[in-house]
Amino acid sequence: MAKNNCETCVDGIDLQPLWTIKINFDHRQLHIANSDLATFKPTRAAFAFGSAFVLVGIAIAVLMLALAPKAPWFNPFGAVFVAIGLIFLYLANRKISFDHFSGTYRKGWNKPLLILMIQSLQLLPEMVSSKKHHYICYQLNLVLPDGARQNIVTYTNKKKAAQDAKKLAHFLGIELWNGVESDDYVP
Repeated sequence: MAKNNCETCVDGIDLQPLWTIKINFDHRQLHIANSDLATFKPTRAAFAFGSAFVLVGIAIAVLMLALAPKAPWFNPFGAVFVAIGLIFLYLANRKISFDHFSGTYRKGWNKPLLILMIQSLQLLPEMVSSKKHHYICYQLNLVLPDGARQNIVTYTNKKKAAQDAKKLAHFLGIELWNGVESDDYVP
């Protein structure tokens, strides 16, 4: 395996979380349909969150038309809510699958990756901070033979992240480096 030259690496694998979009609720869940197929599907909360934005945007547009019938029909404020909701629903519904039958891992429109190229899984905690809130999310990444990593999914529930990571590692027949339950993790 190629070694990365970085201060936060162990055995050539970086221990720093990858940059990903963070959402402070779990928006995907692991489903292992059979011995050949594992997928991450959107949760009900993800569907409700995206749908709420779309509905609020439509309600704003309807309300603006009712209150000001002579105003232009297009309301940019309502349109922003609709757009955010639709983008979230699109991203939440991107297919993430591990298919032993075809031998591939797929995430959305990205080029498929051969499962044989996945060396291990990596589960890392990450502190997320904003002006008003702080929380920890948990990144599940796959690790390639050259030490490169790709994010699969991010969790907010530590227990669920650890359970899904163990199930997926078992399904794939590969090692899980669990930085959530490890005492030697130092970011």
